[in-house]
Amino acid sequence: MRSFTEISDNKMKILVTFLSVLCFTIAQDYNCTTAGRFRYRDPTCRSYYLCVLYNGAYVKSDYTCPSTMVFDPTSQACSGTAVCIDNICSTQPLIPLFPKLPDPNGPDCRTYIQCMGLVDKYPVIGTCPSGLLFDQDFSPQADCWIQGNCTVTGFAHETLSEGTICKASGRFRHRDRTCRSYFLCVHSHGSLVARDYVCPETTIFNPTTNRCSASAHCIEDICRNLPSWVTKVADPNGTSCKTYIECVGSRHNRRPVVNTCGIGYFDKDLLNCGLIPNC
Repeated sequence: MRSFTEISDNKMKILVTFLSVLCFTIAQDYNCTTAGRFRYRDPTCRSYYLCVLYNGAYVKSDYTCPSTMVFDPTSQACSGTAVCIDNICSTQPLIPLFPKLPDPNGPDCRTYIQCMGLVDKYPVIGTCPSGLLFDQDFSPQADCWIQGNCTVTGFAHETLSEGTICKASGRFRHRDRTCRSYFLCVHSHGSLVARDYVCPETTIFNPTTNRCSASAHCIEDICRNLPSWVTKVADPNGTSCKTYIECVGSRHNRRPVVNTCGIGYFDKDLLNCGLIPNC
């Protein structure tokens, strides 16, 4: 008959073997399985790789965002306002396995961060099934549900949500001289529900990127001093001349709205969209 110590040692060996296999099978993989841009594990969050289908096989190319930007794995683009997620899972406990967290770069609660790995956890972007939104308060643990709740602590703080009317899902600016307040519209029980937020004191809400930013330009008063015949101006927060500011409303109470050129680029001399970017 085997001793208790011998049995315990065997159980421990089996457990260690199981965990080793599990760690190996869920190790982060940088191979191309679909087309697109994907993040590398990088504390600066600037490096990523591009996968392109060529002659029936995927070709991989490595890239690095400019020094003032990070790679946003949600939008798959370099951004000056995105939140670096490389260490977002580092403080998560061992249990529960593979927890899900709000995506700080997600615009409408449709995406989330899932922490993969066991000892050395790393973030992966997940997307909720159609019709569902990420709920960080869902029980027994955060997951996709019919009602979204994805506020990221430290990203912005929640205030009142009375009287705001949603016409589409996403983040939108409030009329506010400080340019810090905005509202988030999410689908809940078949209708759009608004939640109001205020950006941290050192930042303002950028209505072009729909993010809190320390480098964005406040557009609240941009229409006040313009001649009445000027209704469109260049977007000070735009990066590609595709967006512009349109002044709408009555003559003495015009307000700015961010619009996008359907075809071409905004031309500040034409004060309209044209074929050549000039903003």
